[in-house]
Amino acid sequence: MLAHCGAKRNRFSILDIPEAYQSLNSVNNCVSKFRNKIGNHHLAFGAVYYPWLYSNIALGPSLDILDHFKLLELQQVLPEPHAHTFLNSSPAPSGSYLHQGLIGFSPTYMAMIEGIQNKLGLLPPSGFIAGIYARTDRERGVWKAPANVAINSVYKTAISISDTEQEDLNRPSSGKSVNAIREFSGNGIMVWGARTLAGNDNEWRYIPTRRTVIMIEQSLEKDLQFAIFEPNTSNTWLTVKNSSTNFLTSIWSS
Repeated sequence: MLAHCGAKRNRFSILDIPEAYQSLNSVNNCVSKFRNKIGNHHLAFGAVYYPWLYSNIALGPSLDILDHFKLLELQQVLPEPHAHTFLNSSPAPSGSYLHQGLIGFSPTYMAMIEGIQNKLGLLPPSGFIAGIYARTDRERGVWKAPANVAINSVYKTAISISDTEQEDLNRPSSGKSVNAIREFSGNGIMVWGARTLAGNDNEWRYIPTRRTVIMIEQSLEKDLQFAIFEPNTSNTWLTVKNSSTNFLTSIWSS
């Protein structure tokens, strides 16, 4: 993805770290492994985020699970007598009806559903981050850092990150910056970093800088296509200059 974006120069990649539900202190440090394997080329054209996230997007499958369970099988699994009474007295099995009833009658069933939801709801962050990029672009502009923003549909991070751990993520000795996603009391789960993988590059270390230049280059290229077959005269150059100046001035004043 980095090589593709670097070659095209008109797009930016959001990367996931494999198994980033593991602690930074684990034996197989997933962040270190990622940094070692990602290489050193085109780092300014991508950003990566840690850790993975627990999302409530997966809340629905509990009803599908009930549709495929036989009531007799549920009775064999659940130890609570009240749950058995409810199952035997319930009308034709409706997923929603059974689900709500069993939540009230059976702590065992609730624990099972929570375990399933946690398993299904643990997701890499790139999809959520792409949505934040789009929302920030729409509301503020591509030059605004997609950070200090709460993530919707997420109820906890797989790993809690301390200030010390984030410092190493942001400014590691390797220079390959990783953006933290952190939980803050009263503010929810926030994107708390806006660096490209090129953390040692003074020009391209920040996501909004790289993406703003991409936007400017692409916009000028499209805007000036009219001049490709125009004669190489002072009038043509004056038109190009005025068009470019007006566009760049509008960006500067935004």
